[in-house]
Amino acid sequence: MKLYFDEHVHPLVAVMLRERGIDCRTTREAGNLGRSDEDQLRYATA
Repeated sequence: MKLYFDEHVHPLVAVMLRERGIDCRTTREAGNLGRSDEDQLRYATA
Protein backbone atom coordinates (compact mmCIF):
# COMPACT_ATOMS: atom_id res chain seq x y z
CA MET A 1 0.00 0.00 0.00
CA LYS A 2 1.17 3.53 -0.77
CA LEU A 3 0.11 6.57 1.23
CA TYR A 4 -0.30 10.13 -0.05
CA PHE A 5 -0.59 12.86 2.56
CA ASP A 6 -2.44 16.11 1.97
CA GLU A 7 -0.83 19.31 3.21
CA HIS A 8 -2.60 19.18 6.60
CA VAL A 9 -0.36 16.22 7.61
CA HIS A 10 3.02 17.29 8.97
CA PRO A 11 5.88 16.14 6.66
CA LEU A 12 7.64 14.55 9.65
CA VAL A 13 4.91 11.88 9.69
CA ALA A 14 6.05 10.74 6.24
CA VAL A 15 9.68 10.72 7.34
CA MET A 16 8.91 8.56 10.36
CA LEU A 17 6.80 6.14 8.34
CA ARG A 18 9.50 5.77 5.69
CA GLU A 19 11.98 4.89 8.43
CA ARG A 20 9.64 1.99 9.19
CA GLY A 21 9.49 0.86 5.56
CA ILE A 22 6.15 2.39 4.61
CA ASP A 23 5.86 3.89 1.12
CA CYS A 24 4.42 7.40 1.36
CA ARG A 25 4.58 10.80 -0.28
CA THR A 26 3.50 14.31 0.67
CA THR A 27 1.84 17.04 -1.35
CA ARG A 28 5.01 19.11 -1.00
CA GLU A 29 7.16 16.32 -2.49
CA ALA A 30 4.66 15.90 -5.33
CA GLY A 31 4.62 19.64 -6.07
CA ASN A 32 0.90 19.81 -5.31
CA LEU A 33 0.73 22.38 -2.49
CA GLY A 34 -2.37 24.55 -2.67
CA ARG A 35 -4.19 22.39 -5.21
CA SER A 36 -7.85 21.51 -4.76
CA ASP A 37 -9.06 18.33 -3.08
CA GLU A 38 -10.23 17.10 -6.48
CA ASP A 39 -6.73 17.60 -7.93
CA GLN A 40 -5.20 15.83 -4.93
CA LEU A 41 -7.52 12.86 -5.39
CA ARG A 42 -6.77 12.65 -9.11
CA TYR A 43 -3.03 12.66 -8.37
CA ALA A 44 -3.35 10.07 -5.60
CA THR A 45 -5.33 7.65 -7.75
CA ALA A 46 -3.27 8.05 -10.93
